[in-house]
Amino acid sequence: MLARRIGSLAVLVATMVATTLGLATPASAQLDAGRRALAQADFQRAIRAFDRAERTETLDREGLISLYEGRVIARFAVGTRSRAQRDLQILGALDPDHGFPVEVPPEVGEALAAVVRASGGGLGADLAWSDDADGSVLRVTVLRDVADIVRDVRVHTRVGDGAWSTSSVREVRVPHGEGVVVSAWVELLGAHGVVLAAEASESAPSTHGEVTPTSSSVSAATEPVAAGPPLLRDADTNEGDDGLALGLGLGLGGAALVAAALVLGVVFGTQTSSDTQPTLTVVAF
Repeated sequence: MLARRIGSLAVLVATMVATTLGLATPASAQLDAGRRALAQADFQRAIRAFDRAERTETLDREGLISLYEGRVIARFAVGTRSRAQRDLQILGALDPDHGFPVEVPPEVGEALAAVVRASGGGLGADLAWSDDADGSVLRVTVLRDVADIVRDVRVHTRVGDGAWSTSSVREVRVPHGEGVVVSAWVELLGAHGVVLAAEASESAPSTHGEVTPTSSSVSAATEPVAAGPPLLRDADTNEGDDGLALGLGLGLGGAALVAAALVLGVVFGTQTSSDTQPTLTVVAF
């Protein structure tokens, strides 16, 4: 039964190698040797080649994923699943959603899924902001590094729209004045300075603080509007309509005042002696 499964796995790996060699993974003699050994179902030789690649070659994140995927498959094939545990942890940290081809025995994918569940997900970082007398403080905490593969961090910060500054410490002080926004993003580095993961990014950084509005930045809509007839305070009326509204307002207001004067004149005039003819009081404006 085991021999049959190993034979099927060898066919699968041969297909995987044929389709992945020469793609995005950087040139790596030992990594390529390991994958060729898998294609020949020589799993022990494959493991030794992957071991040498891990020790002696500088691989980027994609190369590391290829290495640990291949070594997991080889170790499951030879029955040393317990020795594959750390490889699964690293693979889960680098690529928590990693999917094996459907032909791989399901227990391989199940083992990876169990590792990811136990760790809570892939590599990440918590970026905690606080304030001090000189500005802001950023504290970086690496998260879910169960295999201890993060060797360093690279912290990028800037004040407002200024240039980015870079630091390799996990607590960064960012001096600045009041009323500005500070930004940051972080890269998690492995051996040889290889970027394993990032938290936030240059285009979508973590931010802290608020911009203090200046008098010139206050919009006209927020400025007090003088009291007056409704026609004069219509925010949606354009300049041409303002002149028309003003003329109508003044005209209607003048007519109302004249009418009121006439009424008052009649009333006061009728209050004189009955022997006296009614007079019209003229009100001067």
